[in-house]
Amino acid sequence: MGHVAKAQQLGLWALRVASIVAFGAYLAWDWSRLPQSSILLGPFWFTYRSHEIESWAIAGVLFFVLISPALKLSTFTVCASVVALTLWLFAGVAAWSAGC
Repeated sequence: MGHVAKAQQLGLWALRVASIVAFGAYLAWDWSRLPQSSILLGPFWFTYRSHEIESWAIAGVLFFVLISPALKLSTFTVCASVVALTLWLFAGVAAWSAGC
C-alpha cells in the first residue's frame, strides 16, 4: 500500500509541476505577441510599458500566489489564489482598456 501511495504522490507532484510550466509557457507565448495579447497576461501588460521595478514586483508576487496551490495545497493558498486570480484579471482588463 505504501508503494502505491508514493506513486500517486509522485504523479500529483508531476501534474503540479506540469501545470506551473504550462502556465509559464503560456505567459511567455503571450508576451511575445504583445501588444496584441490577451487580458490573461495580467499585470505583465504594465511591465511591458513602464519597465519599473514596482510593476515587476507586483507581477511576481501575484504570479507566485497564483501558483501557490500547486506548491502547497491548503485552504489558505486556494483562497489566496482566487483573490490573486481576480486581481490578475482586473490588472489585465485595466491595462488592455488603457491601451498598454
